[in-house]
Amino acid sequence: MVRDINCQQFTFKPVNNTDGVFSIKERKMLLDHLHNIDDIYSLAIQFDFHVVMRISELLALRWEDIEGDYIHVQSQRLADCNMNDDLSFEAKKFVNVNHIKGHTSEGFRYQPLTPKANDSG
Repeated sequence: MVRDINCQQFTFKPVNNTDGVFSIKERKMLLDHLHNIDDIYSLAIQFDFHVVMRISELLALRWEDIEGDYIHVQSQRLADCNMNDDLSFEAKKFVNVNHIKGHTSEGFRYQPLTPKANDSG
């Protein structure tokens, strides 16, 4: 099966992509706009702009990942969708996995929990 192929044996050329990056001005405008909005999506966006994590890493965070003034980034949340023998797909499931993008140890890190990210009010 395709799933049995070890994709880690293939090397990929990194892409230097600057498209879609927020400028400092745009970041400030967005954070100013969301400042007094306390729904879960606005809070998650604000939090992510202060800690700078991948969305999959943000979704996998647990309270026990916070160690003092740092967040231990050690997992990510991925979509899992299996293909059946008749080529139909099972329902998509989301799972937390204990590896980071690229399957390299460099992805595991302690991310500073800035005062703004830690602000509860």
